[in-house]
Amino acid sequence: MPRSRLRAAREYFSIATQTDPNAYGNGYGLTALLPIVAGREDDLEAHLATLDPLASPFGRVPQAHFTRLLVIRDLVYQGPPQIPESLDSSYLIFTSSFDGKLDRYLQDLARLVGDDAAEVFAHTVGFPGLADAGAFAAWITRHKRDNGYVLTPWPFASVQDVKEGLRVQKGFGELVEGARDMDDAELQAVFGRLMAGGR
Repeated sequence: MPRSRLRAAREYFSIATQTDPNAYGNGYGLTALLPIVAGREDDLEAHLATLDPLASPFGRVPQAHFTRLLVIRDLVYQGPPQIPESLDSSYLIFTSSFDGKLDRYLQDLARLVGDDAAEVFAHTVGFPGLADAGAFAAWITRHKRDNGYVLTPWPFASVQDVKEGLRVQKGFGELVEGARDMDDAELQAVFGRLMAGGR
């Protein structure tokens, strides 16, 4: 359904007046740099390698569009005019794009990902555990860095909106492929079920 002009204007002014460099529309982009306990880099990288990107435990947080976790051991010198620099620690870089507010997202992550998240963050300095979701959220927030800007193709679409759009797109493609073998009544019934959410 097309957006009304009033809704489009509200969305435009919402974005145009935003001052948080980590927000864009209803979306938020988190970047946190978490120092890794010395000597735990290999264990953390090995654990991250076991996570299935298509079935990640971090996907349990319903408002998350994506989450990335990677280990940075040091900076790479690429020659002049760059000045050689090194890090004082290895870091776990934790980035995520999600709908809504940072504190709510982090508390939901603590509650919904639980032990799977603890297996990741336990390798970092000062990890407070997940029993107190508020303390975990505050800890991540202390390590947050501003992005400068965040871009998303769906600044006002929730994760559920995007999934529904993809479901309809896939279903419509399948419907078109199978339409030649259906009579009018069957085609109408299949289309109705598709638009009703598959029910």
